[in-house]
Amino acid sequence: MSEKKLLSGHTVEPMTEKEQKKMTESGHALPSPMVRLQPDGWVLPDIMANKYLDKVYNFKFRPDDLIVMSIPKCGTTWMQEILWTMANNPDLTHPRTNTPILNRSPDISIIKRRFPSLHKFDFVFDSFQAQVHKFESFRKWFSEVCPGRKEEDGIMLQIAELMPERRIIKCHLPLNLLPLDVLDTAKVVYTTRNPKDVIVSYYKIMNNVDGVESPTSLDAFARVYMDDGYKERTTNYWKEYFTPEPKADMDKLSVRTMSEKKKLLSGHTVEPLTEKEQNEITATGVLFPAPMVRLQPDGWLLPDIMPQKYLNRVYNFKFRPDDLIVMSSPKSGTTWIQEILWTMTNNPDLTHPETNTPILDRSPDISFDFLFDTIVAEFLKFESFRKWFSEVCPGRKEEDGIMLQIAELMPGRRIIKCHLPLCLLPPDLLDTAKVVYAARNPKDAIVSYYNMLNKLSVAESSSDFDNFARAFMDDNFLFSPYWRHVQLAWEQRSHPNMCFVFYEDLKADTKKHIKRLHDFIGADLTQSQLDGVEHHTSFKSMKERGEPMRDGLFTNFFRKGTTGDWKGYFTPELRADMDKWIEENASKIGITHNWD
Repeated sequence: MSEKKLLSGHTVEPMTEKEQKKMTESGHALPSPMVRLQPDGWVLPDIMANKYLDKVYNFKFRPDDLIVMSIPKCGTTWMQEILWTMANNPDLTHPRTNTPILNRSPDISIIKRRFPSLHKFDFVFDSFQAQVHKFESFRKWFSEVCPGRKEEDGIMLQIAELMPERRIIKCHLPLNLLPLDVLDTAKVVYTTRNPKDVIVSYYKIMNNVDGVESPTSLDAFARVYMDDGYKERTTNYWKEYFTPEPKADMDKLSVRTMSEKKKLLSGHTVEPLTEKEQNEITATGVLFPAPMVRLQPDGWLLPDIMPQKYLNRVYNFKFRPDDLIVMSSPKSGTTWIQEILWTMTNNPDLTHPETNTPILDRSPDISFDFLFDTIVAEFLKFESFRKWFSEVCPGRKEEDGIMLQIAELMPGRRIIKCHLPLCLLPPDLLDTAKVVYAARNPKDAIVSYYNMLNKLSVAESSSDFDNFARAFMDDNFLFSPYWRHVQLAWEQRSHPNMCFVFYEDLKADTKKHIKRLHDFIGADLTQSQLDGVEHHTSFKSMKERGEPMRDGLFTNFFRKGTTGDWKGYFTPELRADMDKWIEENASKIGITHNWD
């Protein structure tokens, strides 16, 4: 099977013949081609990826749904019966009391169960087992619940979709293959179990499935299980089967697995800050009062709501070939460049009816949505953004991301702002759209940042400038580390879809660099129009038009717009320390720009 990309963001990679043979001989794999989904390595038959996973990802859960999830053989069937009985049969008088649970509670899962019992999953209806078993009860149930529908579109999925009563749905899929909003929509019960008991139960069921035979010993079976991831309910059932050596190896696997952090589609893991780290960062006055996390391996510092709710959505965002994305670490010139690009694209004659509308009402910031989930939203209602959202996204839910959804549905050529680093955006971004990345003298950026926070209507800097600047160098700023952020773009500066801009160069010769941006985006303006763009997007003109967004978050956002303002803030000692920090880090990534 050729490599493909799923809606979840996973890439499907065929197994080699050698890998396939090893799994088949272990009794872990179906006698059909197997694949892995990366970056997580999920193992499943290729029919799942080809036919069902995108359907599951698009499955519409209801607010009253109860989803029972686990890796196989961890107690889902027991949990299904408990929940179904509570919801539908509290007096034990229901006429379907003795009907098999899977005829009352459908299983939509289609991966990670390498040898499923034969009546459970939609992919089984496409496998050799369907030639042995006719699945008559499921086909009868399907014909009753889904008249006129086609079985090949997924028997279990369609039954689950059209069930009229409160649904108790079973699923062995991992959470990151289900819809992103599943936890914002429905309730999930997740069960886990001692992996040693799991593997014994798994081994036993493989030896009791009609049409399937496990050709290996428990020792070999368990080791293959450990190699690729993770009958009774008796807790210590495993002790009858495990010799000391595989027991020790399985114990190591359990410790490693239980300590793993949340993993994002980008491959980053989310690590909460300790209370001490959180207090130190909050005391700098750099951040809004919200719990912070770091994403490893790079150490990105972000509010916890971003990885919980938005980063996977950003990673899956569908950019268009004509998109223009303006990126930078904060306070490096993105607002200026947004206005330049929007004016070139939409307003070359300066007659557009939205000329004087704040730029963030014309060019959405897809790294901004977290603010709607912080204490900021308790002070500011963001009414203009909510109004814009209702106009562009009728019928959509704000909690799925106001800016992200506005950006998704905007007509015409989009100018999109983003302070996230390149590694948290889709990996094919530069092969799809054009990116303008702005870098600025860190000394001026930190002065601008400091002054902005002291002018925000809902925030206040609680530290002096010296401590503030040192926190910046310690990577304790939102969207830090600064140099890694710059490096990821700098390394792509020769890509035809990357335009790397130094703020100081744009300021020193605005006409030249506006022409450079004009050529980069493929515009076709006359020199007279370019002159008009230059004047319209000058600092003086932008300041006169007012703040970059409504709703009162910013006051006096456009402060000076100069270079070298840092000289009025830095003590000789701080300047020496930051110059050394700049020199060491810039040289490491090959930047020789003069920032004095």
